Amino acid sequence: MLSHHGRLRRLLSAHEFAALLLLSSAPVELTSGTADYLELVDAGLVQIIDTQFALTDEGSMVLTRLAAL
Repeated sequence: MLSHHGRLRRLLSAHEFAALLLLSSAPVELTSGTADYLELVDAGLVQIIDTQFALTDEGSMVLTRLAAL
């Protein structure tokens, strides 16, 4: 999801940002996830661990950069 310059390759939707922020607090059960979570998996910002969605290092980096704005 991040280019080699550390920039997002595409903009995230408001729903995807909300899902990313929710995951920064706690994992989300796979059965509770929406299509937005699957988009974040495809983007490499979220991974599925056992039966939960969880942030990847790249997803954490996106949130850190947003907090710095």
